[in-house]
Amino acid sequence: MIFKKLKKSHLLLVLLAISLLPYIYLAFFAHPIADDLIYASKGEFSNILKLMMTEYMSWNGRYISNFFVLINPINHSLILYQLIPVGLIILIIIGAGVFFRCFFKEQNLKASSLLNINLLFTLILLGQLPTIAEGIYWYTGAITYIPPIAFTLLYFSLIYKYMNSKWLINKHAHFLGMIILLFFIIGFNEVHMLMLLLFHVTMFIIAKNTENKWLAGVLLITAIAFASIMVFSPGNAGREAHFENSHDLLKSITYALLQTIRFSAKWISYAPLLLLSILYIPFHFNLAKTSNLFQKSFWLKPYFSLMLLFSTVFLCAFALYWSTGSFGYRIMNTAWFFFLIMWFVNLSVWCNHFKSTLSNLTIPNNIQNIFFGIIWLTLTFTHNGYGAALDIFQGTAERFDQVMAERYMIMENAREAEENYIYFTPITDPPHTLFVLDITGNSNHWINIAYPLYFGMPEKHVISSGQQEY
Repeated sequence: MIFKKLKKSHLLLVLLAISLLPYIYLAFFAHPIADDLIYASKGEFSNILKLMMTEYMSWNGRYISNFFVLINPINHSLILYQLIPVGLIILIIIGAGVFFRCFFKEQNLKASSLLNINLLFTLILLGQLPTIAEGIYWYTGAITYIPPIAFTLLYFSLIYKYMNSKWLINKHAHFLGMIILLFFIIGFNEVHMLMLLLFHVTMFIIAKNTENKWLAGVLLITAIAFASIMVFSPGNAGREAHFENSHDLLKSITYALLQTIRFSAKWISYAPLLLLSILYIPFHFNLAKTSNLFQKSFWLKPYFSLMLLFSTVFLCAFALYWSTGSFGYRIMNTAWFFFLIMWFVNLSVWCNHFKSTLSNLTIPNNIQNIFFGIIWLTLTFTHNGYGAALDIFQGTAERFDQVMAERYMIMENAREAEENYIYFTPITDPPHTLFVLDITGNSNHWINIAYPLYFGMPEKHVISSGQQEY
């Protein structure tokens, strides 16, 4: 009865909120593992600048994310650690909210409609993250790659407002805000640095013969300057020395192309994205009536726009193979974000290209309702949504939580024990959604070492129970 009284937009809002709840609920079963424990063991906040310089000189040039990685919340409490994924999801929602309100303002959409768009974007992003475990629930990975996603949405919004003379406070304060955001985004990780350089090169090419050419030029030069801080970090060489197969050009190009095909096919065939793309077509033509940006196809030629779409995936994969010689899924989380943005940019570009054919497309309300029903079901019960549901209803998240709580007790009890070997029950049924990188049978393995380091007992040796040292 209650659902009959709800408007369609409000009903969709309730359903989308329900879809988001499992992701939030699972945050309270997350636990620090591997890098989390090692970084947390390095020191207190009072020593942060020295630690950051050590990281910059010996490991990588991530001048922003290193700060957050080194102040791991597990040093304060487990609940604070578990609140971080919740905060990151909220940060995405805030960034997306500002972004869509900025670009769709001329449509005078109701607050509920904007919030629906916002939650749809967030759920699609979460639903297809190549590794949601490392992307949301593992602090070291999440804090490096998720905040710049939200900040990029804010940054694009500020640029759009600046180009339309809609300042925050005043013109100079607005420009300073853009520079600060650019500094932060580039400093989080190498792939965001690459994506922003690609964006600013493209922006400069488009704007070089317009009144915005000075803005595009200044932002490009500034982006290059900030990127150089990361690129010329002495620590990059130290990190790459751990990867024997790095800097293989032919392998990097070949494997990056294969990963581009693989992930592009996977994402394009994602049912929620396909159905929303159909619904977006008439929405685009409404946007084009009031927005010069959409009317002019973002000043992109169709095939150049298509090239940019797949370049986002290729560059992320190439950077990974070039620097390490191997593949890592959390890098592709960033690729998915930029692919998602560029997908809808491409839809606008190609809608305008085929305007005579597509501009009269109308989708009946009953078909829209069916589409939204399918979108909600697939967002909630497939891919990462399915994994989250399994972790909750099959109890894998709860069992993981119990195993980790047992390990903390074992470590505390080992402080007074004479025995130097500590035995952990192995994680035999790891959750689908939460991050697990379990100990090995080698007490000198870095994952094993992380536990005694964090608990301040470097003389102890952690090993999986039932296994002999090897």
